[in-house]
Amino acid sequence: MTDTSLLYIADPMCSWCYGFGPEMRRLVAAYGDRIGVELITGGLYPGNAMVLPPGQRRWVLHHWAEVQAHTGLTFEFEGAMPEGFVYDTEPACRAVVAMRRLAPDMALAYFDRLQGAFYRQARDVTREAVLLELAEGLTSDAAAFAACLNDPNTREATQEDFHRRHQFGMRGMPAVILSHPQGYKRLTEGYQPFEILRKRLDKLLKRV
Repeated sequence: MTDTSLLYIADPMCSWCYGFGPEMRRLVAAYGDRIGVELITGGLYPGNAMVLPPGQRRWVLHHWAEVQAHTGLTFEFEGAMPEGFVYDTEPACRAVVAMRRLAPDMALAYFDRLQGAFYRQARDVTREAVLLELAEGLTSDAAAFAACLNDPNTREATQEDFHRRHQFGMRGMPAVILSHPQGYKRLTEGYQPFEILRKRLDKLLKRV
């Protein structure tokens, strides 16, 4: 379907985006051969420099527990976000943008790896060494990915992603938008199961 695509706005360190992962994968599997999918990093807490206070950590983990109860996905609570952790989502978002620039077909796979590392393995995906390790096997040139990660153009493109989210008026994530020659149609802003998304998307596609 020419010039028609799904815009997927999400952040690898957003718990509801992690919860939405299986639904998005089903959406891609069902429609990816007909319409393209563009991953846009939303920027949950980009540029945050504050150490996560204990009270806020408990609040975040409470939300994780809600996502786990709703979706059945696995979370690692015990070692997550240890003392001194800074919840800055810009590095992980920028790494996704770097992967998108170098190997566009691997961007979603890399996004999934980041989520799994952060939520299931309690790894610190704000650290460059972790971001580089998780990219192994997805690009043919590890040095090129490392260079792209810190390229000023990648930093600029990441900020443009954050700006695009706000241009679309999206406050919550995950969000999925149908882009077509006549404009944009919001499929969802927030978690929705695949079957609901499928019905909505089929109805929208009949109109474009």
